Amino acid sequence: MIISDERFAAELIDDHFNVYKFDDFGCALDWAETNPNIKIEKYYIKNFERPEWLDAKTSFWIKAQASTPMNYGYIAIPTRTKESITFETLLKVYKVNRPLR
Repeated sequence: MIISDERFAAELIDDHFNVYKFDDFGCALDWAETNPNIKIEKYYIKNFERPEWLDAKTSFWIKAQASTPMNYGYIAIPTRTKESITFETLLKVYKVNRPLR
C-alpha cells in the first residue's frame, strides 16, 4: 500500500511478525475484518500531532477536521481530550459509519 500522507499511516503486525501498512486506519480495520484467519497482535497508528507511532488500542481518537486519505475520518492522539473516544468506541463507530466502497 502506498502511504499518501504519513500523518494518517497505520501498521498491523501479526503473530508471525509480518507488517501490513495502510494509509488510513479505516483501511487497516477493513483489511483485518476481511482476513480473520490472520491473528493481529499489534495495531499502530501515526500520532497526528508529531511523527511517532502510537499503540492504536491505547490511543485516543478524534474526528479529523480535514479528510483522511480514504475518508474514514479519524486521527489518533496520545492523550485524552474532551472530544476524544477510545479504541473500543472507535470500532463501534467504524462499523456503523464506514465509507461506502
